[in-house]
Amino acid sequence: MAKYNPSNDKHQAWLAQNILSTLKKWGFQMDAEYSKTSWEFVLSRVDRFDTEKRIIVFTSIDKLSGGMRKNGSDRIRVVVKKVHNTKEEWAHRTGRINRVGEFKAITDRMCDSIIKAQKL
Repeated sequence: MAKYNPSNDKHQAWLAQNILSTLKKWGFQMDAEYSKTSWEFVLSRVDRFDTEKRIIVFTSIDKLSGGMRKNGSDRIRVVVKKVHNTKEEWAHRTGRINRVGEFKAITDRMCDSIIKAQKL
């Protein structure tokens, strides 16, 4: 498997495609609340086990280019947010995924963070 190179435009597009297709398979959709003001694609879904809990993924995929950002310190973030009676109770970050290593390893780390968010 190929190792991700953040300065390669094709690698940025491939990783963005892998991330978005994986999130789509897992039932995530564009988040209306965060997508309005964010420079990146933000996807979310209601947790399968607790309908008051929402899992949000900040993808680091630039809306203008459609590829991952070049900045190496920028990460994919997974957040779980609990809302009860339209009032936010708590929000917790379950993962900050560095975009280093092989494409599959990056996607797998994101999936592990989503599973961790489901367990909270």
